[in-house]
Amino acid sequence: MAVFDFDGVLFDDKRFKKDYESLFARAGISGEFYKKTYDQAKKKGYYDPRVHVKVAAHGKATGSVMEKHLYARLLEFTRKTGNYIFPDVKEFLTYLGEQRIRTILLSTGDPVFQNQKITKSGVSNLFDQIIIIPDTSKVSALHAWIKKEQPLSTVFIDDKKGVLEEVKRSLSSVYVVQMRRESTMPAAWHIDGAVHDFAGLKEFIDDWKKEHSG
Repeated sequence: MAVFDFDGVLFDDKRFKKDYESLFARAGISGEFYKKTYDQAKKKGYYDPRVHVKVAAHGKATGSVMEKHLYARLLEFTRKTGNYIFPDVKEFLTYLGEQRIRTILLSTGDPVFQNQKITKSGVSNLFDQIIIIPDTSKVSALHAWIKKEQPLSTVFIDDKKGVLEEVKRSLSSVYVVQMRRESTMPAAWHIDGAVHDFAGLKEFIDDWKKEHSG
């Protein structure tokens, strides 16, 4: 079984966030105020666009109108998320399907916003199951899934150092691999491997399959 994160692994969230921020700029919200209110919108532990829009529009002369229209634009924008999927994703996920490797997408964030991003990305149909949790920790969800399904082995792919290290500490039997599409990304320690793209991950999984076929 292969378990994937969405942002930073399958989805170019850095480019997405840049274009996303421009929607706030068009609504008259400065970059500085955007960043300040963005942090306030993460108080639940994950980004909530409804909170962000509400906080950003607060105190404006036409705040309630701005809030309604800006949130509508954000949701409309998330219907174009297929433009931000990394170019090597679909081919790789198709390959896993051909190899009959079960694929799970495990993502954190606001359920409505994240679900919109994923379902409109054009890759949701390539997964056996999609799990979205409103929490920053993936250990509990991953542990529950493994206990339920009891796969022979599990590979977990994420880009975030803290998430990867927490999973490896808590679930030592899981093969933990960091996707580092940018070399400047903080490297995770005490995990099983790191790759820069899905060509590298394919090599890792091919070796992993050989190890478990013998």
